[in-house]
Amino acid sequence: MAHKSIKADGAIGREARFQLRSILDRILGEARRAGMTQAALARRANISPEALSRLKESARCDFETIANLADAAGMELTVRVKDDYADRLHAGLLRE
Repeated sequence: MAHKSIKADGAIGREARFQLRSILDRILGEARRAGMTQAALARRANISPEALSRLKESARCDFETIANLADAAGMELTVRVKDDYADRLHAGLLRE
């Protein structure tokens, strides 16, 4: 199964990368608080320390990698629907 990367161009791309960096910073901070090095975090997430370093620089990766890093740091990554989207969907303004 191919994994899609979080990638976008222009303003949306910058925003997505900013959000990914923010999530990654929280994961790295939690790992540090738990006494874990970045190398140990990477290995627990089944990626190389070099891959983690590249991820930090590019802020581009697939969802599974971020979820694995969060899990390795003792965190849970969740996704939720924006309230306004759900309201519009239930009002029949959007297609399912």
